Amino acid sequence: MITKLTKEQKEQMAIYRDKWIKLGLSTERFTKEDAQQWSDYFYENIRKKPKVPVIIAESPLSAWIIVNMFAFAEKGYKFPIKNISASVRDSVWDSVRDSVRDSVRDSVRDSVRDSVWDSVWDSVSDSVWASVWDSVWASVSASVRDSVWASVWDSVWDSVRASVRDSVRDSVWDSVWDSELIAFISPYFYGSLDANIWAFYSYFTEVLNISYDNVKSNYDWWVNTVKFGPIFPLDSVCIISQKPVEINQIGTRLHADGKPAVKYADGFSVWALNGVRVPQYLAETPASNLDIDFFKKEQNADIKAEFIRKYGIERMVSLGKLMDTWENHEGTRNFEWYKKSEYKLIDMSAIFTTYAYLPYLYMKNQTVPGIYHLECCYNPNSSKQPQTILEGLKVRLNGIDPESLEITAIA
Repeated sequence: MITKLTKEQKEQMAIYRDKWIKLGLSTERFTKEDAQQWSDYFYENIRKKPKVPVIIAESPLSAWIIVNMFAFAEKGYKFPIKNISASVRDSVWDSVRDSVRDSVRDSVRDSVRDSVWDSVWDSVSDSVWASVWDSVWASVSASVRDSVWASVWDSVWDSVRASVRDSVRDSVWDSVWDSELIAFISPYFYGSLDANIWAFYSYFTEVLNISYDNVKSNYDWWVNTVKFGPIFPLDSVCIISQKPVEINQIGTRLHADGKPAVKYADGFSVWALNGVRVPQYLAETPASNLDIDFFKKEQNADIKAEFIRKYGIERMVSLGKLMDTWENHEGTRNFEWYKKSEYKLIDMSAIFTTYAYLPYLYMKNQTVPGIYHLECCYNPNSSKQPQTILEGLKVRLNGIDPESLEITAIA
């Protein structure tokens, strides 16, 4: 059993992390031949079922619409496709017309979840995953597994799965929510967006020489899943989505100001700012053209925060009413700190119209140059609201009078 990694083996973890992040974020398109070969192996050797035709969709949303087409057709229902963008709808019809024959019409709606998740999990677990995991478990110590997990699995997860996959999944869910389609069911196979899995296991076999020989062919097929987008293996057809044509990030966070953060060939897109999924309007509208009414109507706190970040805190403050400023408190015990932080009390009720009066403290960040904060100091437990910066600070300090403290530093 391997209980300790060598210096060279430790250095390989960063290499494998970067390699699989690159694969996970790849926008390279796959061919119909690649997809059919992967599908044939899966159905014959993993599912133990006859081979089926493959339909290639241009996005996960298109793929899910096609899944619904088969499910509804089985029950003789009229296929509902309202509230889906024209470009996605046209792409779906092109894919189906080019790929589907009369013999492929009988997917059962009730079996969709079993087809794309439950039975796939059972088959893959029995054929590959359990054996590979057992090999790793038997060959390396817990400390080594934990080290590789933290350095490889977690790093690829943060950059690919948590960043891109989860945002794509949530955007598909939102897109079909009001369309009368079956609520989105995440597939077992997310293709390239599950790169963290293969990063982890490939490190053990390629760097530590852990043998997967008893399931080598199945393992090679499993790893090749990274070539594709999300996969929906129904009983009579395998629907595979292409990968995005564009992915934009800052660090590990999805971000694109002025365009989609994730874009697919059929137009399906994810808009995000600093890792937060936002409406297209907020992402693509120039900051100078943003309308404060959007902020007033938005209910999501994270989206509101991104609006403020893009709109500009100075512009936000300019919409409020100045109630008090640090300059009015010369001679107080902590005046120098109020001055350094440039404290102001602003009534922001003009924006938050459900309040007749809504005090916010505006202040300079003492640790990050050039950054200012706007923090609410409304006290819901009192009928008397702060009218000065000292009263606002008392609310922020949970009832402690700031003048009773000897302030030596502000973070």
